Amino acid sequence: YDSEITCHNCGRAYNTNNTQILSIEYISTLNLTELLIAIHKDDIIGKTLERDIYVHYLKYKHRYDDYVKPDINYAKYVVLKKFDCSRYIVNERINFKGEIVDYDIVAKLDIQPTEVNYILLSLGAKDDYRNFSVDELYDILKLIYKHTHYKDGKGVQSIYKKIREALRDKKERMNNNEPWNVDDYKKELYLYSKTHGEYYLCDDLYYWDNDRLPKSILERLPKLDIGSRVGENSVKELFFVKIPSIKEYSLEFYTINENLQKELVDWISDRLTFIYANSVRNVHSQETRKRYSNKLKSLKIIVCSECAFKHDGNEEILKMENNEIMPLDGIYYLKSNYTSIFESKSDPQFWNSLTEVFCLNLNISREDIYRTIREILQNSIEFNKLDIDNYLSPEDWENACKEMGISETEYEK
Repeated sequence: YDSEITCHNCGRAYNTNNTQILSIEYISTLNLTELLIAIHKDDIIGKTLERDIYVHYLKYKHRYDDYVKPDINYAKYVVLKKFDCSRYIVNERINFKGEIVDYDIVAKLDIQPTEVNYILLSLGAKDDYRNFSVDELYDILKLIYKHTHYKDGKGVQSIYKKIREALRDKKERMNNNEPWNVDDYKKELYLYSKTHGEYYLCDDLYYWDNDRLPKSILERLPKLDIGSRVGENSVKELFFVKIPSIKEYSLEFYTINENLQKELVDWISDRLTFIYANSVRNVHSQETRKRYSNKLKSLKIIVCSECAFKHDGNEEILKMENNEIMPLDGIYYLKSNYTSIFESKSDPQFWNSLTEVFCLNLNISREDIYRTIREILQNSIEFNKLDIDNYLSPEDWENACKEMGISETEYEK
């Protein structure tokens, strides 16, 4: 042998020249890293697996998106029997159903990772979650729970997000005749909750966009670890989790914060049209625009210095903490001890909570609209007027004013 290198996966020492004659039986003794290096380096293995892996690898290594699966031969059957690459994501170097490639060894042999990835693709791996079927994506979700690498939940949030995007895209393209096997997908589907540090059956998990609801409610519920403001209706539909219900709670008592209440009502009133104009700038449905304007015009917020509620059938009284919100019977209760807008200016949590009120009211989960509403609420009227030109034409602004019942002279550009 010219030289030897030890594989990190199995501890095997092997040569780096390509003169060894390998039988099918010998191929079956290799680990995945060794096999891919051998396919890349050794013409004899290429001939042994001819027209299945090696020839297609050479033919499509610069055009692997056009790869067409050939008829399988015995050599490839032996390889695939041992190495299941059907749940391998080459771009992220994750295999949910088997061993992974040791790219450190690959690099020491001056082989480019992309060259190894092309061979993996010919063995059934995928380069993106969108290339899996719906059945395969739910299978991956179940495999995550069983995978030792994800036992503590580290890294699952990013995977859950990507799988959600892939499932959402596929469901949007599916017609009504294609099956969506909810019962099969839900069966033994365990998902991770970072808030509680363990996996739960999907039926026992929750997800919500609004983190400003009272902690006394949310802290009791295991939340799916998929990030913030992902879209609770989408997550509920695709991951079969629940959304916290506040219908089971009733108001016990509250004390209005008179000073801040009066000031905040005027402050919001001066900014409603800006919020409306931004929220509907890409909305062309007159029905939806009308619904948004009606919701904003009928929005009612009560700022409380004290507020308490209880769960129906439970005598325990739960008090709200500062900057928490509670929507009950069409009214949004906001707990705050500030006496003026000026006092609250330096508290980002206050403005986060106020923004959540509008997102709940309009049923908005998009992060970009959330940020814009927050900026409008915090900015002065003068700044908001100057900023109109960044996202609205004069005609759109005029229409927004009319739809909100504001005279054309009240806001002048």
